[in-house]
Amino acid sequence: DSKAMTKAILELNAELRGLIKSITSDHGKEFAGFKEIEACGIAHYFAHPYAPHERGTNERLNRELRLHIPKNQPIESVTDEELTMISKYLNWRPRKCLGWKTPLQVFFGDLSEKFD
Repeated sequence: DSKAMTKAILELNAELRGLIKSITSDHGKEFAGFKEIEACGIAHYFAHPYAPHERGTNERLNRELRLHIPKNQPIESVTDEELTMISKYLNWRPRKCLGWKTPLQVFFGDLSEKFD
């Protein structure tokens, strides 16, 4: 539901002390509250329909996630331990688009600068 999505984004941004600068989404109804998100200083962009290349990082992450959780497997069947292992794999893997840093290095590097 759009209110829950909007609330979650704004709460996460508050916890991260305003580090979220922009969001790109599809045209799903869960982003109906995008004006409220924009009012808090977060730029919101909509990808064009049938243009997954406009959300390249998201599509690549989905492909990597499907290596561990096939599309037909219910998410409820995945244990917390498996989710933790998948999360570690995805977040500790260096990425070319991040200058061969891991997502965790980039994220916590930005955080350490913000909290100093």
